[in-house]
Amino acid sequence: MSNHTPGPWILTNGTHGIYVHVINEAAKYPYKIIAQYEFNEVDALANAKLIAAAPDMLEALQAAIKLSDENLAANLTAGYDATRTPECQAVYDQVKAAIEKAIL
Repeated sequence: MSNHTPGPWILTNGTHGIYVHVINEAAKYPYKIIAQYEFNEVDALANAKLIAAAPDMLEALQAAIKLSDENLAANLTAGYDATRTPECQAVYDQVKAAIEKAIL
């Protein structure tokens, strides 16, 4: 598992472009640049927003997998069907793959 810089990550406008920073929780100021985009890049803002949201999205995906696994186990314990529909399994597998891509 790789270690990434924990969030929150925020967007700031600098002299030369858009920056994605880590925010120092204690002092509430940006202190580490994660990414930088020049203002002249057409998709700079969209890319910066996506990168800034990455820690939150990773956390949400991990929570969704955990909840899904716990619900499946609870259903099995209660004697109910403990399988996912093919559609749910496909999404579950997609989420797991995205998490692995981010952390492995």
